[in-house]
Amino acid sequence: MKSHNTSLQPYPKTYNIQVPHEIPDCVSTEMSGLLSAQEQRIVRDLYRIAIEAYVDRKTSDGFWTGSIKHKLAGLAAEQKLLCCHSGTTGEWLYDICWVETDSEPTASKSWLGAQRLKMVCECEWAEDEDSILWDFMKLSWAQSDIRVFIYTNHMRRGAAKHPVTLCWNHCPPSHGSRFLLIGFPKRPEKGEFFRVDAWTT
Repeated sequence: MKSHNTSLQPYPKTYNIQVPHEIPDCVSTEMSGLLSAQEQRIVRDLYRIAIEAYVDRKTSDGFWTGSIKHKLAGLAAEQKLLCCHSGTTGEWLYDICWVETDSEPTASKSWLGAQRLKMVCECEWAEDEDSILWDFMKLSWAQSDIRVFIYTNHMRRGAAKHPVTLCWNHCPPSHGSRFLLIGFPKRPEKGEFFRVDAWTT
């Protein structure tokens, strides 16, 4: 499979956080210099899901997806943004998106007044290359402030590349597109981490 990435800066900093421990202060400090306040909030809130999944033994796609939608919907409400996903308006373009509208986000059919996309998110739990790249490439063409790609941070048997490496290598050449990638560990008890990567094209 041919790589599209010819113009990105050196490979981004990766943060591996061990579930169920708190995010170390040194990591929080470093992330604060590289991630926006919005991105930091997304990371912190989604990390709580990873901890809950570990403690309650719920490391399943269904639990992750439902919890992520709930958390991101809550963040959208705080900012008076419309949050579209299968549990609210229905999916609109992406698994989850935050939409700035010209009316109250709780109003009927407020999506008709959409002004801009503030955040778009795809969750892809399948571990084969085609599934990962299908959803990531879809995100990469969004006109949005933030593009969030969430995946399973687990290297399946026979996999040649980590999901982040796949996405990095096939990130289309664009300018000023912001990506936040978050990997949920399938088996944290075996040393798999909650992983955070971010870059701007």
